[in-house]
Amino acid sequence: MAVANIMLGLVTPPYGLLLFMMTKVADVPLRDIVREVMPFLGVMFGALMLITYVPAFTLFLPRLLGYTG
Repeated sequence: MAVANIMLGLVTPPYGLLLFMMTKVADVPLRDIVREVMPFLGVMFGALMLITYVPAFTLFLPRLLGYTG
């Protein structure tokens, strides 16, 4: 959950560090990158909500491998 939160924070405007890095690497204006990233932010936010509020989704594989905690 922490990794998903950090990932979302790094690409969320206005202080998304990865947005600024992408502008330098791609040599594209920030507004163009933000416009292209918006659909992915929705998907990332949905995945974060799924991870946070549906623990069975996150713990499926560990329980399949024998985790009982």
